[in-house]
Amino acid sequence: MPSEEKFSLPKAIIEARKHYLEYENPFGAPKEERFHWVTDYDLPRRHETIFFASCMNPLMGYAESLLKYEKTLSKLGIGMDKMIALGKIAQKLKLDKVMSSIKSLNKEYGATLAHAIELLKEMGIEFGFLYEEEPCCGGGLHTYGFLEDFAERAKSVYQFLKDRGVKRIITINPVCGAIFKHYYPEYVEGFDIEVKHITEIIFEYMQKNDIRLKASKERTVVFHDPCYLARYMNITEEPREILKRIDGLKLVEPVNNRLATKCDGGGGVEVVYPKLARRIAVDRYQELVDTGADLVVTACAPCVMMLRIGRDLLGRNEEIMDIVDVVYYAMKGQL
Repeated sequence: MPSEEKFSLPKAIIEARKHYLEYENPFGAPKEERFHWVTDYDLPRRHETIFFASCMNPLMGYAESLLKYEKTLSKLGIGMDKMIALGKIAQKLKLDKVMSSIKSLNKEYGATLAHAIELLKEMGIEFGFLYEEEPCCGGGLHTYGFLEDFAERAKSVYQFLKDRGVKRIITINPVCGAIFKHYYPEYVEGFDIEVKHITEIIFEYMQKNDIRLKASKERTVVFHDPCYLARYMNITEEPREILKRIDGLKLVEPVNNRLATKCDGGGGVEVVYPKLARRIAVDRYQELVDTGADLVVTACAPCVMMLRIGRDLLGRNEEIMDIVDVVYYAMKGQL
């Protein structure tokens, strides 16, 4: 671990590291909160192929609320290092509305995970889920430069997965996907677990079976490439091909797309520089809707969160969806 004094690390980063190591999520939320969305499923806990939900996706309500309430809490003298554990602060200050908002938002993000499970089952994919045993991949530790911590986490997680017979991982969060596919092989000798993002699975299924879906109304859609999905996992065409297979959707492109995608302010910036993150979110969102799209689609929960922040700050009203939700609702005739 780098010296906190030598590098003058922001307190928020130090707190985030503590949360990753103690709670296996960046928000310091109890581990059981990560599985509020999966109660209706009875998935095998041991399988060669596992669905990896990530520690971020089911808890994104914390991150979205943090950016929304940052101005108010900072006026109360609560710094970002304390704000990271927003839920604990809200409980301590008896901010019932804040806690209610966080839980409501977590349910929204959790619904996308549930939809992913439904799609995989509909496609006949056989897979398991680790439930409360699912580890954090340690991506945040790498992002913030705690490379010794990350190396230790990578090796322990790999051994944990191998001990359970895991040969393939299906990720929904491209951050986790990139960490497993791009970074683990640098730190784990002989890393041999196949890693796929769910958009790859959906596209392969739709192409192999010549599947076409239909939207209930004509819509203009723009796809925001998550940086980890495009630049690290090299997945840019699969999401677009999926959208093109949904009749009624007209796909348009922003100025910055694919490998030249533009940051939406997430990826760790929001923890240290929340004002800058919000400004970047506004800039990217404006670029996306300048295309004339009324539906903004991405494939990353943190991106969904930042785009929602940008939209709200601009006073816009376009719908923002994860591509998993788009496919799910199209299959149900509800898009």
